[in-house]
Amino acid sequence: MKELTDTLITFATFDIVRLRGRLAKIEDPDMRAALVIFTLLADGVRFFLITCLFALVLI
Repeated sequence: MKELTDTLITFATFDIVRLRGRLAKIEDPDMRAALVIFTLLADGVRFFLITCLFALVLI
C-alpha cells in the first residue's frame, strides 16, 4: 500500500528532485522502475499542461 501511495504522491507533486532519495529506500527493482516511469510521466504531463496554458495566454 505504501508503494501505491508513493506513486500517487509522485504523480501529484514535483518529485524529480527527491527521486534519488526515494529510489534509495526501495529494494524491489520493478517498483524502482515504476517510480521512475511515473515520475517522468507526471513531469511530462505537467510540462505539457504548462505549455498549453502559456500558449493560451499568448493567443
